[in-house]
Amino acid sequence: MRTLVVMGKTTNDGEATEVTLSNAPPLASIIAGDLFVASSSSRTALTVVSDTPDANGEIQLTATNKFKLYLSTGMTANDILVLQVEVVGEKVAVE
Repeated sequence: MRTLVVMGKTTNDGEATEVTLSNAPPLASIIAGDLFVASSSSRTALTVVSDTPDANGEIQLTATNKFKLYLSTGMTANDILVLQVEVVGEKVAVE
């Protein structure tokens, strides 16, 4: 498992916004996520979903380098998104 940090004006208010990652390894899954909102000094735990995000704080992996995120207030320049992810080829099965 790895931690992926996304910063800056990334998503729009009140809609599912698809974010493309250009310099990250290919992702197999999103395990968990948190949004740290600078203006209110608050943390929001994200909910990982398998369908299109349509409620505040929902996130969905849509491709190995893309995810959709729905935030009612969007992300501003100082907000930080922290994701716990599985990278393609790194998950090891134990028998």
